[in-house]
Amino acid sequence: MKYKKGHLENGYILLPPMNSNKTFLIDKCGKMIKMWKSKYLAGMHAYLLEDGSLLRAGHIADSNYMGAGKGGIIEKFSWDGELLWSYKISNDSLAQHHDFLPMKNGNILVVTWHGIPEAQAEDRGRETGTCFGKKLWSERILEIKPKGTNDAEVVWQWSLIDHIVQNKDILKPDYDAISNHPELVDINYFKNSDPDWIHINSVDYNEDLDQIMLTCHHLNEIWIIDHGTTTAQAASHSGGKRGKGGDLLYRWGNPEAYQKGNSLSQKFYGHHNAHWIPKSFKDGGSILLFNNGLGRFPLFSTVEILKPVESSPGNYTQNFPYGPESQSWIYKDSIPTQFFSMVISGAERLPNGNTLICSGVSGKAFEIDKNDKIVWEYINPVITDTVITDGEIPTANGVFRYHFYPDTFAGFKNKTLTPGNPLEGKSIKYSCSYGNIDMTAPVPVKFFPMIGTANNQPNTIPQIEFNENIVKGTSGNLYIYENNLLKETIEISSSKINVNSNKLMINPTDLFAKNAKISIGLDKNCLTDSSNNGIAIIDTSQWVFNISGDAGFNDFKLLVKNKIYPNPAQSHININLNQASCKIEIINYTGQKVDFIKTEGENNKVKLDISTLNTGVYSVLIDNIIYGVFIKN
Repeated sequence: MKYKKGHLENGYILLPPMNSNKTFLIDKCGKMIKMWKSKYLAGMHAYLLEDGSLLRAGHIADSNYMGAGKGGIIEKFSWDGELLWSYKISNDSLAQHHDFLPMKNGNILVVTWHGIPEAQAEDRGRETGTCFGKKLWSERILEIKPKGTNDAEVVWQWSLIDHIVQNKDILKPDYDAISNHPELVDINYFKNSDPDWIHINSVDYNEDLDQIMLTCHHLNEIWIIDHGTTTAQAASHSGGKRGKGGDLLYRWGNPEAYQKGNSLSQKFYGHHNAHWIPKSFKDGGSILLFNNGLGRFPLFSTVEILKPVESSPGNYTQNFPYGPESQSWIYKDSIPTQFFSMVISGAERLPNGNTLICSGVSGKAFEIDKNDKIVWEYINPVITDTVITDGEIPTANGVFRYHFYPDTFAGFKNKTLTPGNPLEGKSIKYSCSYGNIDMTAPVPVKFFPMIGTANNQPNTIPQIEFNENIVKGTSGNLYIYENNLLKETIEISSSKINVNSNKLMINPTDLFAKNAKISIGLDKNCLTDSSNNGIAIIDTSQWVFNISGDAGFNDFKLLVKNKIYPNPAQSHININLNQASCKIEIINYTGQKVDFIKTEGENNKVKLDISTLNTGVYSVLIDNIIYGVFIKN
């Protein structure tokens, strides 16, 4: 977990690991707030409801429609984990898959596979032998109203098979030129040895427009249909709020699918999670989605926004291919191929204008600000019923989508949201406070070694410079981790921690190991300014640097006790050497060499005139090895 203090949206993250029967609510420090447990592995997705309950899909491992994304049951759990309701949708005719969506009226929109027997599909114009099974898996969207503890009423439905066109056989229904019917779907467009013909992977609902958006993976399109219909109208080509029954009102991403373009016109590549951005958010009313990039070369993923061309809200301009010509915003990595998730994944706009992105295959969530800079990162550590140990490389930790819930979410009212432990096993000790920066408190402005640097020496003396003068607080510790294991805890009062003016210098007891990853953190308020304003936590997940494996060490040419005296000093310091011929240097906290005057004394005692040095913390090097540290007053 990494974060950039003061730049991210405060709130909580819902994490439904794909290979687990558990669902987690975590804070943005990666610490568990709540956990729900089902007897089913995840059926891809989950939502929190405004009463604090959890709505979650589970995976039914039966013989019905065992394709990628299979769910089969939807369950509702109370805040305290009690199973309140469940409804199974996995039979010979239908199977819930990928996504569902709770509606404000308490109903649920559900994506289901709808099996069309092979003979029936071919009678409707599907090319002979291209169902690739006994059934063609079409799509049906259900709106269900939960009843009792294990039942539901279907109050509305839309079936794709009612809105097809074919140009293969004039003697069969729905025959016409595909290009004449952009409102219908070519039943023969995708034939890739897969009965799962369309593979809808997400559903969204716009209450103001009373319209539904579907993300169609295999056709590389998004579709919008009218929800302001009866079920009978949804099966027809007329009626409803928009007068077109259940025909497509809008489609975008691959005009070749309705013969209004070619392969060069394609915009989406195995995309996921298309949805409307809330009106009050940045780019409100536009469509946000995760474009996986599967089939785009080189392989890379993007997060994109498009704004449909409308004559009025919800009425889409009938120029073909549908507009706009291109996306209005595209996020990609500065090295595009470093950001790629072949399947699953999603993104959502946050209230402050940031964007939360789920790179699903790697289980990674990250938040970008309005300037496309990453301000928060988290990697799912949960694999089946186990969690990885901090520092392990995760595998099989995929996440279909993460969801963000702000502090003000209604479902949190009167709920206890006390952070527990991090999800990962044997987590290194770290502290995290991601709210807005307290401008009255001392703030670090420079670290030495710099964050993320490599090839530092094992005898490195870590140092921090603050934006104002600091003093030691009355309590608190500094923590040094080596390769994710606690190496040393130093009380702030210890002489190993030197403070002068606005600088802090750390003297570890032992040298750092070669090839080690070092992380350092300080407790909150262990340092203060002159007005007793304490520092925020310095997080061990932020201040990380690496030690070189190539450092050559000669024996120290020093006497048994490395001693600099007086310390602190104003005009001069004394050091003792075990031999006279040594190279002596003094460096400041940034590693720069400074000038001084050296005077030889008896018994290899050396006196160094430091009267010209500025106030601060300095290191003495003997033959390129740090001998000790002193403070110049």
